[in-house]
Amino acid sequence: MKKYLLIALVFLLGTLVTHSQTWEKINTGTTVDFWCTCFIDATHGWLAGGTGGKTTNNILKTTDGGLSFVTCSTGYYSDISGFAAVDMNNAWVADGSIMIRHTTDGGKTWKNQTPGPSPTYPYNLLHDVFFKDANNGWTVGDNGTIYRTKDGGASWVKAPTVTAINLKTVFFATLKDGWAGGDFASVLRTNDGGASWAVVVTPTAFGRDIYGISDIFFADAGQGWAAISGAVLRTGDGGVTWVPAETHDANSSVFFTSSDGWAVGSFGAISRSGDGGITWKTHTDVGDTFLYSVSFPDADHGWITGGGGALYKYTNQKTTSSANSVNGPFFTLDQNYPNPFNRYTTIRYKLPHSSFVTLTVYNTLGQQVAQLVNEHQEQGDHEQVFQVDRLEFGTYFYRLQVGNYTSTKKMTLLP
Repeated sequence: MKKYLLIALVFLLGTLVTHSQTWEKINTGTTVDFWCTCFIDATHGWLAGGTGGKTTNNILKTTDGGLSFVTCSTGYYSDISGFAAVDMNNAWVADGSIMIRHTTDGGKTWKNQTPGPSPTYPYNLLHDVFFKDANNGWTVGDNGTIYRTKDGGASWVKAPTVTAINLKTVFFATLKDGWAGGDFASVLRTNDGGASWAVVVTPTAFGRDIYGISDIFFADAGQGWAAISGAVLRTGDGGVTWVPAETHDANSSVFFTSSDGWAVGSFGAISRSGDGGITWKTHTDVGDTFLYSVSFPDADHGWITGGGGALYKYTNQKTTSSANSVNGPFFTLDQNYPNPFNRYTTIRYKLPHSSFVTLTVYNTLGQQVAQLVNEHQEQGDHEQVFQVDRLEFGTYFYRLQVGNYTSTKKMTLLP
């Protein structure tokens, strides 16, 4: 009887969903150390960092999920330690100076914003900036300095100083509830939009409390996490009390989706938590690259930045199939054949239903070199022959996009 009930249940459910979770290395074409990443959605985002004062081209932006990048420059050689964007036009930069740089045209031009009155020496340098929307933002810096704005940075108001600690990170879950972190595991909290702040006592994090809080993230006004060397602190009461959870490496950044937590830091280790930050395990290791920032615009797409132009893209690909069918994956994109190839190669893919399809070929710079399909196609198996004409030999990528589904594979053209 139980057997027949189970069969009936599977039949009624009708579909099964499996998950393929990967981190893919993306070529950014630069050696900038990317300290910050901010993605608006799965395909539109910003990267920012520095090279120790060697170049002003310290910002990249993408509108195609990392296939190509546009370089932006504030005009200053200083390294960018804090970055905030509310869309692909409006962004703010903190670069360890006394200024906030602001763009309203997607990074083409930047204007300086000077928080508070004209500063006097010794200067309190600003290290991070956070905007909840196009109007409401906060910036933090040396000697407990905190400013807030309600007009996009046109004017700033300085909060009363409650600590002499240098602050390195700031985050707001709501327009009222915010937190700042800095040296010696210090955390400040506010529940009035940053008009006033209180110092929170954090626990000794496995003897690492001499290190600073490098990043703070809150899912709501109560539940939050803070990254520190070798540990992630967590709180469930808005930051009043904190509990440390040990990780294997020093942490530069922490981020939580609705189901998973991620922490990144030294020596390429990516840590993951599936229980709200109570325990952490190494999810993957990308080598000796130092990782500085992790960000997820949604639960299925994530980005990690690091030293030397490092960028990693996470995709949680959901594959749906009929529970009483053996037809395989919901979508498939096959490896081209032959590969490597000389003049011709065939690309095959399967559609579960009629859809608008694009199949595009890119070079290693992310430049489109051919569009094989750009039309509505019927359900079933499809194939396209890619005939090479006046292309240099080397590596190319072909990308299938059907609605929200995207898959990219690599192929090699022989001389």
